[in-house]
Amino acid sequence: MITMKKHSRRFSDAYIYSTFGSSAPYTISPDSKPFLNWLRKEGIIVGIISNAEYRYQDVILPALGLHKGSEWDFGVFSGLEGVEKPDPKMYEIALERAGKIAPEEALHVGDSMRDRIIGRPRISECTRYC
Repeated sequence: MITMKKHSRRFSDAYIYSTFGSSAPYTISPDSKPFLNWLRKEGIIVGIISNAEYRYQDVILPALGLHKGSEWDFGVFSGLEGVEKPDPKMYEIALERAGKIAPEEALHVGDSMRDRIIGRPRISECTRYC
């Protein structure tokens, strides 16, 4: 027997999946892509850390014109890693994928304090928010 609670949860999951499963609800600022390309031309390794599932890497970012190997070098996506920010493990994985760099060698650019600062290893004092 399906209870109202189970039915509501299924509807909620389906809504979230259909709404955020494409690039439609996402936008990037016009200067993002040129900036990421410039960073990579300068030899700076660019990574993406996100509490998103696999489609973010394979579907959403490419649909927004952000391609692995072109605008970014590596990604750490919670849906693939089984851990979410602000767990320090997300940042440890990113440091490893960036070439086993030390936290003080990394610059973190984020859009929120809670998920991006609390729990992360001491990644550069030069944290920025967008």
